[in-house]
Amino acid sequence: MPKRLYSWLYYTLGQEDYKKCMKKMFVSNLSALRLLNTLLAGFTIGSIFFPIFVERNMQKAGIYLVVIIIAVMLAIISGYGYKQHEKGKHIPHFYIYLLVLLYYTNGMFLSLYIGVFENTIGPAVLFMGFVICALFLIISPPIYNLILTVTATITLVISSIIIKSQNYWVFDVTHAVVFGCISIVLTWYFVKFRLSATLNAIRLEDERNKFLSQSMIDELTQVNNRRSFMQTFKRSVTNHRETDKYLCLAIIDIDFFKRYNDYYGHPKGDECLQDVGKALKELPEDIAAHVARIGGEEFALLWFAHESEGIDDSVQTIHQKINSLKISHETSPIAEHLTICIGVYVSRCGSSNNTEDIYSAADNALYEAKNAGRNCTVIDGDDIEKQLLRLPE
Repeated sequence: MPKRLYSWLYYTLGQEDYKKCMKKMFVSNLSALRLLNTLLAGFTIGSIFFPIFVERNMQKAGIYLVVIIIAVMLAIISGYGYKQHEKGKHIPHFYIYLLVLLYYTNGMFLSLYIGVFENTIGPAVLFMGFVICALFLIISPPIYNLILTVTATITLVISSIIIKSQNYWVFDVTHAVVFGCISIVLTWYFVKFRLSATLNAIRLEDERNKFLSQSMIDELTQVNNRRSFMQTFKRSVTNHRETDKYLCLAIIDIDFFKRYNDYYGHPKGDECLQDVGKALKELPEDIAAHVARIGGEEFALLWFAHESEGIDDSVQTIHQKINSLKISHETSPIAEHLTICIGVYVSRCGSSNNTEDIYSAADNALYEAKNAGRNCTVIDGDDIEKQLLRLPE
């Protein structure tokens, strides 16, 4: 069967993008589908007592019972799918097609009930109304809707011919064919319209996420920027306030970077920043969980330690990582290669939720490290003794 029958955008999107659009449209209506079928089940449960106890017509009660069972199944299945989606789990396409099939079947049974037992001349009108409503609630590929609509129309016609007299089934056949054709056309155009609208929405969302991601990344070093870091910082302080860990904020400054830029030129300065950013990202995961460039030659690290005793080892690891780059710095008065100084502030989680105070304390520690001759670290904290660390010679 030509792909054009499957989707008019199949060639443009490809199968995966097409399915993504269909799924997005379907998921957006799961909640409405669950509510609709819950109400339908409740209505038919309340109505089944009339044919059983008043009319004593078990045939009518039987069809009512079928409608109730299908409506309850639809409510349960759609509710299950809605919860799975809320949890972020995958919803298979078989699940979607099962809901479509049940929805069509229920509409057909309701139409047969009205057409046969109420002796009306146009049950197909009601059924096709269900079909059209289904277009807004369950979006499936046009060829699938086409097969279901044709099958349901034929079944409705055959049932009407067998059960009803000629004076009535002729009207049913006419209505079924007319409204079946109308349903097929509406299926095509409604799904086409919604698919196009959803495709535009997905593209806009992708562009938005792309720009949002770019706004959180430092373009030069490809680590997080200051804005992203501060958001992560605030969120992490809140999330860890009930733990007994130690929050460690390190602010890192490249020693005499202005001299490096002036001597080697800005292109080499950019390469230097890129190398430092990459080195910080390659630190052990327990230290480099959150790395960011927060200023010209300043970087920041945020991590959580179980004990305060091991923090100085983490700081030494940072210094050793930068020193291992062996970036030549001929204008540095303290070393032949590029060095850094670090200010670290350690706070027990929950003792303070004021991120500005913690950041300011780490920044003060950095300035003390600069005043102490650079290529060193000052560690300060709430309940630890301030210490100055230098790499062993």
